Amino acid sequence: RSILDLRQSEGLSASDVAAVTARIPARNAEILMYPRPDTPMQARFSLPYCAAVAVLYGKLGVADFAPEAVLRPEVRAWLPKVTLETHPIHERSSDLAFLEPSVVTLHLAGGGERRTEVAHPRGTPQRPLSGAEMSDKFRSCAAGALSAEAAAAALPMVRVPLSNDASRILVAKISLSELPASIVTLPTDRKSTRLNSSHSSVSRM
Repeated sequence: RSILDLRQSEGLSASDVAAVTARIPARNAEILMYPRPDTPMQARFSLPYCAAVAVLYGKLGVADFAPEAVLRPEVRAWLPKVTLETHPIHERSSDLAFLEPSVVTLHLAGGGERRTEVAHPRGTPQRPLSGAEMSDKFRSCAAGALSAEAAAAALPMVRVPLSNDASRILVAKISLSELPASIVTLPTDRKSTRLNSSHSSVSRM
């Protein structure tokens, strides 16, 4: 998300960016283990892939994790331009309660750089998505299961309650007639309908 924010705030296009350096916590780097992904699942755990897509297209969504999207030549050509660095290891590096910022630097084609430091990723309780961003995310995630008309009809029923621990949960109440039976799970209390999809939530870069 940092790259997308920098692109927007600085008015940058893909041709303006020559390379990207990202410094993240070491524990996060262990999870993002695929520098050159070949499959959708690997792409979900690849910082270079997500960074390259963000630079090239100015957005990152569910469609970018389709098999054919992962193998796009222009994206694969950009992967070596992304450098992943980690914060130094110390006694609190494995402590999940210890927050280290992510630092993203865009190296510009004309010289110079643009840098941003993010303490809390976009979409966390500390930096929740805006209403417009939540709507866009719902449409993107629903695209594989609902028609555009059904998604538009369901959108007003999407609500984001705030629980006691400040975690935000997306709940969509949608008529069963609009959904394939294979992706609908009725909870035991039958008070709501939950969407189960093979698409993972897109985070973050």
